[in-house]
Amino acid sequence: MKKVLGTLVFVSVLLYGFSVTAHDHQDGGMAQQQQESEAERMEASGLRLRRAGTATLIPGVIGSFGGLGLLVGGLVVAGKSTTSANTTGMGTGAAMALTGGLLMPLGVAAWITGGVLRIVGRNRIRRANEMRSGVSFEVLPLIDPVNKTYGASLSFNF
Repeated sequence: MKKVLGTLVFVSVLLYGFSVTAHDHQDGGMAQQQQESEAERMEASGLRLRRAGTATLIPGVIGSFGGLGLLVGGLVVAGKSTTSANTTGMGTGAAMALTGGLLMPLGVAAWITGGVLRIVGRNRIRRANEMRSGVSFEVLPLIDPVNKTYGASLSFNF
């Protein structure tokens, strides 16, 4: 059963690689006008992603460091404050520390998301420029689980 499943995976990866290659090179590739409009669409998408990444990255950095400041400041205030026996509720320092502890992870998540969006946008712009210049670099996986061999097919097209 494992060999049959492995063979199916190998054949599907192999056929996918052939279909991508055959589709790209069919009738001499895409028409120049089609290729240019696709490159423009990819570049516009990349620019939008980079702008969205920047818009997410900046508040993420501010939130991360602001949350860290609140957390540390709250712990310092909570450590210095003396509570009397008749006070009820959470003290100011504990409230600051709780707020900072909740804000900092959200800021870090926004920071990471913004960075990923900027990287994806930059890659789309790079691919659009490759389409315009007609030069591309492709990596296709070669997986043969039956013989337990793995590798990659590298190609430089121009």
